[in-house]
Amino acid sequence: MLIADYVEHLARSADATSVEIVDCETDAIEAAAGQRPEIILSDVNLRAGTGPIAVQIIQENSGPIPVIFITAMLQACMPRDAQAVILTKPKNFNR
Repeated sequence: MLIADYVEHLARSADATSVEIVDCETDAIEAAAGQRPEIILSDVNLRAGTGPIAVQIIQENSGPIPVIFITAMLQACMPRDAQAVILTKPKNFNR
């Protein structure tokens, strides 16, 4: 199971009513413009672009949104918003 699939499962288990999975900066920005997220869960490395840049643009457009980065690249999240949380990979996501 991909980490994105597991994170989606966790979000839905916590009664999230809408979950959008994207793999590039542009799609993340467009998804957030279509429906303002209550929280952003993001990796640093995306297929195209980076999570921190996508988050920065989303927050510039939509205002402050809580962020959780899930990444093996802690330094790539620095500097970061004080509200952002970083979960470092690898994590054991086995159920």
